[in-house]
This record gives sequence, C-alpha cells and structure tokens, in this order.
Amino acid sequence: MFPRRAPANLFLAAGSTVFALLLIELALRVVLPPPIHFRYPQESYAFDPQIAHVLQPDQRAFTHDQAVVTNSHGLRDRDFAERPEPGVLRVLAVGDSQTFGNGLALADTWPKQLEGDLNRLGAEQGARFEVVNGGISDSDTWQQVRTSLAAMRRECAGRGDALFIPWDGHNSAVANAVIAERIARELLPLATRGAGR
Repeated sequence: MFPRRAPANLFLAAGSTVFALLLIELALRVVLPPPIHFRYPQESYAFDPQIAHVLQPDQRAFTHDQAVVTNSHGLRDRDFAERPEPGVLRVLAVGDSQTFGNGLALADTWPKQLEGDLNRLGAEQGARFEVVNGGISDSDTWQQVRTSLAAMRRECAGRGDALFIPWDGHNSAVANAVIAERIARELLPLATRGAGR
C-alpha cells in the first residue's frame, strides 16, 4: 500500500512547498522595498594626491538609477560664480555618501534640502543661501577635513561670506531632518548679519 501512495504524497509535498514559497514571495514583495536598479555609467572618480579620490568634473552619470551631473570643480552641483552675489551666504557641505546622496536625486540630498529650508526661513528677513554639495562617496573624516581646509583657503582668502559644514551623517532620516533644521536656524542670523540686516 505504501508504494501506491508514495507518488501522490510526493506530489502533495512538492505542490505544498511551491505554494508556500509563492506565498512567501508575495509577502516579501508587499513588505520589502523594490530592489535597487542601477543605470550606467555610474559616477566615476579621479585620483587625488591629497584625499585619494575626487569626483570627475563635468560628468553625466548615475548613482544607482538617479542622475549625477558634476560641475567644473567635480562637485555634484550646478556651477557657481567664483563669488556669491551680495547678500548671499555660500555654504559648502562636505561629507561622505550621505552628503553626496548615493541613490538620490540631487534635490533629495540633505544639502539641497538644507538650501531650501534656509531660503524659506530667511526669505522674510531677506537672507539668501547657496548650499554646495561637496560630498564624496566612500570618503572618511580625514579626507573631509582636508577637503574643507583646501576649500577654505581657496574660497575664504580674506573674506567672510562662505561657511563649511562637515557632515558624517546618521542613518536616520528623522535625525538628519532635525539636525538640518537646527543648522538652518543657526545659520539664519549669520546670513542676515552678512546681508546688513
């Protein structure tokens, strides 16, 4: 009697296993986010004797599936005039992949969100800001310090219209939002003082 039921039992076990796996697959598709999609070319880097690597200037590429355009200085941002317009406080955000915005559109990076917050908060007082995204993926604190020092020497020679924010972020969107808002509120008095208000 056992040999007759073996194929039926085997078929039932295999069918149950396939059904269970399909249910697990469906449940995971509902619970988990979609997989990361990569578009190519991904952003590229050049050797730098001071900090090991920097973003290639003037490139059009992707970070995951989001567009990356670097300016002539190799920063993931638009090109800026050498000097900010009168009444504008320029902020350089220096950091790692969280500042650069791995997998994010430029508008979704914290430097651009900070720029929007600063300009919204400062609009009533006539303060304006430019926040430059100076993030470099896979950089460490020592590299970010060197980047900041080089930028300060270049941008602030005898001037006080630039500010640098080093950031080695937290893996929490809520904490990042709270910190960005705190930075925005602390920068507002600097900008209004610089704008002669």
